[in-house]
Amino acid sequence: MREIPGPIELTGGLLLLAMLFAILERVAGSRPRQPLFRRQRATDFLWWFFTPWVSRTASIIAIFGAVAIISLVTGIAPDDRAPTWFQDRPLALQMIALLICSDLLGYAAHRLFHGRRLWPYHAIHHSAEELDWLSATRVHPVNEIG
Repeated sequence: MREIPGPIELTGGLLLLAMLFAILERVAGSRPRQPLFRRQRATDFLWWFFTPWVSRTASIIAIFGAVAIISLVTGIAPDDRAPTWFQDRPLALQMIALLICSDLLGYAAHRLFHGRRLWPYHAIHHSAEELDWLSATRVHPVNEIG
């Protein structure tokens, strides 16, 4: 499992992506040039650091909790090496099946977050008034777990 990035990695990634997207916006942008420091830019910077540290930590805790519950209910430990019906299939078929399943589950989860009960968590992602690549990092931890 990937480690949660530190401040140096996040800052470096932010700078590299900022340069890349600045070039792309100048060359192929569909909107007129926007000022670099917009009204909600500070909020986007805060979310850039908040999401990996808090949301990813919450996701890791949720995954370990789900695995623990499934292990208790089924009696199968996560490290059991018994082959399953899925592992017996060719690798290419496994990859296609995982891609289709993850897309369908991601779509279903996103639809649920647009529903009445989960919308307050997902609305944070849609709260930016000025959209760009950095505003997409606004993700509530509950939304990240889902």
